[in-house]
Amino acid sequence: MKKKISLILVVVMVLSCLAACGQAKTPAAESTVAPAETVAEGTAAPETETEPVVSGDVELASHFAPGSEQAAVLQGIADAFMAEHPEINVTIQFNGNENFVKMKTRFAANDAPDIIWTSPSDILWYVQSDLLAPLTDVYNGQNYYGTGIMADDFPYKAVVDMNTVDGEIMALPAELCAGAWYYNKAVFEDLGLSVPATWDEFVANNAKMLEAGISPICADGNVDFYLPWYFTNLAVRLAGLDAYKEILANPDSSLWDNPAFLQAAKMVEEGIVPFFQPGMKGTQYPAANALFAQGQAAMTYCASWFPQEIISITPDDFQYGMFSFPEIEGAKETRTVVEMKANSYVLCKEAKNPEAAKLFLTYLVSKDGLEPLVQLNMLPAISGIDNIPEIQQEVLSIFETAEVGVPIHFYLFDPDYKDWASAVIFPANNQLCYGEITAEQFIEAVKTSNDAFFAAKK
Repeated sequence: MKKKISLILVVVMVLSCLAACGQAKTPAAESTVAPAETVAEGTAAPETETEPVVSGDVELASHFAPGSEQAAVLQGIADAFMAEHPEINVTIQFNGNENFVKMKTRFAANDAPDIIWTSPSDILWYVQSDLLAPLTDVYNGQNYYGTGIMADDFPYKAVVDMNTVDGEIMALPAELCAGAWYYNKAVFEDLGLSVPATWDEFVANNAKMLEAGISPICADGNVDFYLPWYFTNLAVRLAGLDAYKEILANPDSSLWDNPAFLQAAKMVEEGIVPFFQPGMKGTQYPAANALFAQGQAAMTYCASWFPQEIISITPDDFQYGMFSFPEIEGAKETRTVVEMKANSYVLCKEAKNPEAAKLFLTYLVSKDGLEPLVQLNMLPAISGIDNIPEIQQEVLSIFETAEVGVPIHFYLFDPDYKDWASAVIFPANNQLCYGEITAEQFIEAVKTSNDAFFAAKK
């Protein structure tokens, strides 16, 4: 069995000389205990120091749904760890979509789990509430196998930067996601279309598909937090990331007079809305997934959890690819600013068994801990993982060129902005995407809602 990091990173499982009882547990690894010295008769044996064995209970809370395939895979990972460390008992609380709500309740009751697998927006709230312990020492320490530094296993700096607060690593990335366009390769091939590198090429492709009787883009009209993806991508590119961030939950509605935001809305109005499937407004999630998987629409925009969502409904011969949001001539930002996230593991500040939890964390982000995610069409956050599906390998190209990471949904799900986005952005954006208002009316609607939102707070 491999030499465990428990011998190197966390604690050396050194056994005291309990020859009389002969019942001490030890992992199947090379011993680091030096041979005992012979003690002369009548001489007291020298005292030996033994470091405590990492043992006990560790609790992990997960956003996977109970009874789901994802839950079964994560439980299998924990079982494999416990087989190598029988002195540690791992239990997993599968909370599904209620994970964050349940965690807030448990924190309030001073009953935090040891580890949480969670999303970046939730991590931000935990950090702001001072509920997490830094993991910088784990990140900069030995990996699980003792073959190198863990930090070297994470190849994408932009991802790690998003989990860093005031110089401290607050979460260990597990699963990568990035926003991208997914497209039906057969449709593109039949119409002689190339993957668009620029916005003009993108719109030209859409026109050709529509002329051929194919819906270029599919979306669900009832998912108001997906529909802003078109405007936010364009707004960040055209206005620049700093100008975009400045408008978020800002009472100064005049900031929306920046011509770049009107241009972004016009590009949605002219380059996206005309190319939705008929009846998009009435489409209920996950109907758009089925439209795409069954070849009734050529493209959809989503984050890279999308392959997980359609894995059970795609025909065996269905071939699809992805590409990042096209470049825009004259824009302030390029494809190096990437909408991304990493679902990550965090260590609670009040963890009941932090040392055992850290050992388990090193396993969770090792090859043995992350490779099983591949069968779920997830994209592990470390290098050296085998058998990554082709579609997810394409997503990796986005991370390889990323210089700046922007949270999925472009901050609209962050705790500081979520209520504002729901009241100000989502209603006006829905109308824009439904074709019910123009770009100019969208800007005015946002400004009016923004004024009302902050007036209600006075």
